[in-house]
Amino acid sequence: MQKNNRKESTNGVTPLISFDEVAAEKESFKLSWTVLANIREYVAYVKDVTGKETTSDAVVDKGLQRLFDADKGFRQWLQKKNGGHKNKGKQGKAEKVEKPVFDGKAEAVNAAFPKASS
Repeated sequence: MQKNNRKESTNGVTPLISFDEVAAEKESFKLSWTVLANIREYVAYVKDVTGKETTSDAVVDKGLQRLFDADKGFRQWLQKKNGGHKNKGKQGKAEKVEKPVFDGKAEAVNAAFPKASS
């Protein structure tokens, strides 16, 4: 049985995240040099293992989304903050938060995740 629903390629490894095109907004962050190096290496890894081109932006986007989806405490906090709506799911499995569907407009993204004030 495979762990974490990861599909295996012919050589037994595949990237943990999949890459689809998404509407995006520009933001700026300072990251440690080790994280930046790993992002660049992950881009090369995806190309080497899958033969598909991706970008550093896509790696960061998908990686952070995976973090948000996997962090049960964050999902619970977000639900509480946004009115406590619970999604119905099977017992014994982690609750999945329904992901908002965006039409690519910046205001839709900002409504769901407002920018933190500096």
